[in-house]
Amino acid sequence: MYDIIELKSKSFDELLEIAEKLDIAKPKSYSQDDLVYKILDEQAIKAAGQPEEKPKRKPRQKVKSQQASQENNETNSHRSKYTTSDTLYLGNYVNNKRR
Repeated sequence: MYDIIELKSKSFDELLEIAEKLDIAKPKSYSQDDLVYKILDEQAIKAAGQPEEKPKRKPRQKVKSQQASQENNETNSHRSKYTTSDTLYLGNYVNNKRR
C-alpha cells in the first residue's frame, strides 16, 4: 500500500503504472494530484473489501481430570445439604420462633 507522501514523490508515468495495477478506469484523464487521491481511494476500497484474517482459536483444555473431580466431590461431602438460601430461611424461622 502506498501512502500520500510516497505517491506525491512519484512521476506521472509511475502513477499511471500503479493505477493500471489497481484497475483504475481511464487513469490518463486525471491530473497528477487527482490520480494520487484516486489511487489512495482505490486502495482503501480494496482493503475494506477484504476481511481481516483472524487468528485461529486454540481448543480449550480440560481444567480438571475425572480423578481430580472425584477427589473434590469426596472432600466436599461433609458440607451441609442445605443451600445458602435454605440456611437463611431456617435461620429466620428459628429466630422468629424464639420471640
